[in-house]
Order: sequence, then C-alpha cells, then structure tokens
Amino acid sequence: MRRLFLCFFFGTLLIHQLNCSGAKHEEVTPETLTERERDVLNLLAQGKTNKEIAGQLFITERTVKFHVSSILGKLGAGNRTEAVTMAAHLGLVNL
Repeated sequence: MRRLFLCFFFGTLLIHQLNCSGAKHEEVTPETLTERERDVLNLLAQGKTNKEIAGQLFITERTVKFHVSSILGKLGAGNRTEAVTMAAHLGLVNL
C-alpha cells in the first residue's frame, strides 16, 4: 500500500512539474474540439454528470467518458472542473 501511495505521489509531482515547466499547450480554439466534444463541454459547464450527459445526447456513458477524456487532453486539464474553468477562460463556454 505504501508503495502504491509513493508511486501516486511522485507521479502526481512529476506531472505538476511538467505542467509548470513553461511548456505550453497548443492554443485551444472552438475548432480544436469536435462538435460533440463542444456539446459535452457545455453540459459539463452546467454541472451535468456523465449519466445526465449521456441521456441528453442519446449516447452511452462510456462514450461520454471518452469525450471527457479527449477534452481533458486537448485542454491540458487534470479534471472536469479545471477543464470547464479553462474553457470559460478561453471563451469556449459561458458560465
């Protein structure tokens, strides 16, 4: 258990250092995201759960998770909240 914690701790520390090292992600524009990713991002900004997003867009929760993961990667965000905050800052969503 201690080994798992240390791997998690140092992995998180490494990711943080890489993010803060001055390397910048490519500028994200509305065109960077697919239409469906923009749909999912707007629903994330409304605080919807994966299940709610799936129901509203008539897709599976697994597909929603795929889109969320893709959004996080494109924005360079670590979680949904950070993605929405970054998207709002970039003018991709209105809060």
